[in-house]
Amino acid sequence: MKLKKLFVLVTLLVGVFFANQAFSYTPLMYKIIIDTSGSVSQEDFQQANRSVAAFLEILYERSQLHPGEAAEFISVSWFGSKNKYASTPFYNCSGINKVRELQAILVNARHPDFGSTAIYTAIARGTIEAIEFEKSIGKQFPKFMIVMTDGEENDSPDEHKKLVRQIFPNRAIYLSVIGVGSGAKIDEFKDVAQDVRMIGNINEFYAALLILSEAIGK
Repeated sequence: MKLKKLFVLVTLLVGVFFANQAFSYTPLMYKIIIDTSGSVSQEDFQQANRSVAAFLEILYERSQLHPGEAAEFISVSWFGSKNKYASTPFYNCSGINKVRELQAILVNARHPDFGSTAIYTAIARGTIEAIEFEKSIGKQFPKFMIVMTDGEENDSPDEHKKLVRQIFPNRAIYLSVIGVGSGAKIDEFKDVAQDVRMIGNINEFYAALLILSEAIGK
């Protein structure tokens, strides 16, 4: 992982998020990171993916209200232990074929059973992916990272924890950490993320995505 480059890359982007809020329509770059450690049931894994698939419909419909304007992008990742992480490319939310492609990936995905829960490492990886994609297309976006877990941090190396704590909170990347159910322990992220919230069960994940998107996208 190119984590040592992360601090410099993010520092260069500070201020992008709030600078864009002056516009009535703010296209975002979404990175949704889903806990798929051993504690996550097959049913919850599938429901989390279905929630994101449904959320894609909202992003596509919103894009159709702004023809000719910059499109929103989204990528989904699944994480577990420090060495277990999988990710989709970033998809253009204004293209129906791309939206359907990502939805198919989501609804057909199989639970990877990624073992432990390395939340800091997942945040670092997701941040790198977002910044590198942004560089590849030559356009800066306000970035919105949503991390969902039903457990607690137990596998990130200390260097990853230290790095994330140095970088976040960051004005260029709005970070939300969502805990699902009574087993989620996420208080330690209150000094890192702009938004830390609990939901009762995975069925509330879709509503949380909508609420956060409406609040941040305005």
